[in-house]
Amino acid sequence: MMMVRVAFQEPIDGLFDYSVLPELEPYALPGARVVVPRRNSVTTAYIIERVQATPVRQPRPLFDILDSEPLLSPAMLEMGQWIASYYLCPFGLTLRG
Repeated sequence: MMMVRVAFQEPIDGLFDYSVLPELEPYALPGARVVVPRRNSVTTAYIIERVQATPVRQPRPLFDILDSEPLLSPAMLEMGQWIASYYLCPFGLTLRG
């Protein structure tokens, strides 16, 4: 099963791992927006990367992919990471901006 690492569009630092259902795998590309469960709610996040393995025992599946093509390019993801590290802010907030 494919796994992705996502960043939330909220003031939450860190990346989180989710599993991808087989029918959504072709669209699970870095830079795409996804709908994921978080605690007792549903929120939007950005896929940062695909991963082969995760330390999470039973990752929750993402619910949906909002973009048929990635909204953010690899260069934009890289710039967002630089901005987040330079200004010490959550990665997802820099991408939302």
